[in-house]
Amino acid sequence: DEIVVVGNLPYYISKKIIGWFLKEKKLIKRGVFMLQKEVAERLCSKPGSKSYSSISIHTQIFFETKIHFNVGSLSFSPPPQVTSSLVELKKRDEPLVKIDNESKFIDFLKNSFAKRRKTLLNNLILMGFEKDTIFKIFESLSIEPNKRPEEIGIDNFYKLWISLRSFKI
Repeated sequence: DEIVVVGNLPYYISKKIIGWFLKEKKLIKRGVFMLQKEVAERLCSKPGSKSYSSISIHTQIFFETKIHFNVGSLSFSPPPQVTSSLVELKKRDEPLVKIDNESKFIDFLKNSFAKRRKTLLNNLILMGFEKDTIFKIFESLSIEPNKRPEEIGIDNFYKLWISLRSFKI
């Protein structure tokens, strides 16, 4: 049987707990968490949003994500300095993409978002990929060279990774 995980996660360790949750996803059917609003938004955000990041992609590949509602700080005693959100992560029947080496893909995502103020092109160059190779792959995927990582959808990130990994220095 698969597990349902429910909790009001302490804000200072919520990222580590979500990391564990994603690592143990084969055992987990669903998660319902009270999280700091910004963390919940990061898990659920879509391309084009300021909060869209590597954790958004990683989570959404395997789970349908939904923020059900926000909870103000006065609902807690003592009241925290932040707003909370109740977020649900429901395991997909099939992942959005089939990843054969998840840890390397996640590292690729983290590095792609490492310098958020840079374009994806510049982040990939910092990873050691050749500019000409990146341009060719961007062209084949219809990715404009001036795009930032938060503007690239899950499917294109996966295709980009598949295309680039054979060129890694």
